[in-house]
Amino acid sequence: MALPPDPADRVTLSLAQGRLITGQEDPDRSLQGYTVPVSGTSPPNQNPDWSCAEAADPRLCTPRKELPGWTVPTGDGRIVSLSSKGAGVCGSLCGVVVNVRETRPGGTVRQVPLPGTDEMQPYLIKSVSGRYVLFTVTEKNTSRLLVADIDAGKVLDYKPSRPRPCGAPPSGSATGRRARRSPPTCGPAGSPSARRSARPAARTRSR
Repeated sequence: MALPPDPADRVTLSLAQGRLITGQEDPDRSLQGYTVPVSGTSPPNQNPDWSCAEAADPRLCTPRKELPGWTVPTGDGRIVSLSSKGAGVCGSLCGVVVNVRETRPGGTVRQVPLPGTDEMQPYLIKSVSGRYVLFTVTEKNTSRLLVADIDAGKVLDYKPSRPRPCGAPPSGSATGRRARRSPPTCGPAGSPSARRSARPAARTRSR
């Protein structure tokens, strides 16, 4: 598929449901949107259907060739990106917000903060289909994949990470395999060791 001639340096390219989005530098950075036929070889129009400049909206209109999951088209006339709420245990880095922009002249821009993510650091979007966004986060030094519904404003099937037992080595190591065969021996009241120590001593039979 041939792109319209343009002296700008095009650094990113994405296509979803007949909507082509290019990121370019000339030298200012921006996104340009074109409508292309889903079959045949006809090139898109010379002029883009819409455009947005990094200077106007750096959250959504910044092409990043080193981060292809920075801004992603939804396939239904929108683009999305991730940012932070600036709340939670890790300060300005935590709390996931999905930025949504309609890809048309004068299209609305909104932010969708996701509840239940105040201990998560957003990273990159992996895939988008309409209202559903698959993206990666970091929670307690562990990378995770989540799915969000941007129209309902919530994370679907949210399950927090399970902490390791006290003193247990990482799963998969030789010591970790041995640790799984024996219960942990440390922990507060209510843990296996506490319950064992709370059991009364067995009585001995007198002759």
